[in-house]
Amino acid sequence: MDGRLLRDGAHRLVSRHEGVITVGRVAAGPSRVLTERATWTDPAADGSDTYCSPLPDGALAVSGRQAVTVHEADGSVRWEHRHETWPDSGEASGACTPDPAGRVVLAAMAGPLGPDRSYAGDICRALDLATGEVLAEHVLPSFSATYAFQQFPEAPPEVLLTASMGQDGTRCLLVTWTDGRLGIRAAGTAEEPYVGLGADGVLIGQDVGGGYLCRTQEGADDVLVEAGGVLPEEWVFVGYTPGRLRRRPAGAGRGGRGAVGGGAYPSPPRRPHAQAPRRSRLPAAVRGRRRAAR
Repeated sequence: MDGRLLRDGAHRLVSRHEGVITVGRVAAGPSRVLTERATWTDPAADGSDTYCSPLPDGALAVSGRQAVTVHEADGSVRWEHRHETWPDSGEASGACTPDPAGRVVLAAMAGPLGPDRSYAGDICRALDLATGEVLAEHVLPSFSATYAFQQFPEAPPEVLLTASMGQDGTRCLLVTWTDGRLGIRAAGTAEEPYVGLGADGVLIGQDVGGGYLCRTQEGADDVLVEAGGVLPEEWVFVGYTPGRLRRRPAGAGRGGRGAVGGGAYPSPPRRPHAQAPRRSRLPAAVRGRRRAAR
């Protein structure tokens, strides 16, 4: 569960320790680390992986293996939405987030099996923030993935959903909830998924083999930062959690979790190495939004 979330225009640190979930809002200034902190009793008593996200009204949404649950600030359960599980994939896990307007909880989860036991794919559901009622559902182009949501700092209608499928690669999707409809659009590419968001529409893409990061922004040249220019020899960028680094094992292939191994290592500070500018490849949904804002 430990990780960093971008919610309501601010970074939040999330941790679980000795049965307690802690969500802290990262301070904007250098005088302190956190400006506020909230805690909840961990609902996963068995220690299983969960994904959680603070909600605009002070509650906490938790996505587990079998259900999405909203917990009030006092720890009571507002509602629980049970769903299918991934029985054959121990690494698959769902995710949840409020939409930027704070009307629904968007949740990625396992989809149902068809009458013939076929599987169309994982699903994203829009759940009413107050009641947990299913308002809409969309089949995702991903299977048994590890999911994560990120919001843009300026809170446009889109949120970014990352689906990591190990050696099958990573898909990035822009998810919207507008006029009572759930929309899903592809973002980035299988070879360079988006792994980070910044102000003014900045997107950070990562080479699936870990060789570079790419900063993309509409109206500006792309900037590449090569792993060889900022990391020790044979180190690469991996995973989809900011700051995590692992050494590439001998003979490793390309793609997601299957391309890396070993423990996590800190990155020594070095000056980034920028390559020649490239043309922006911002997704159409973001380009259209930025043009409309001008």
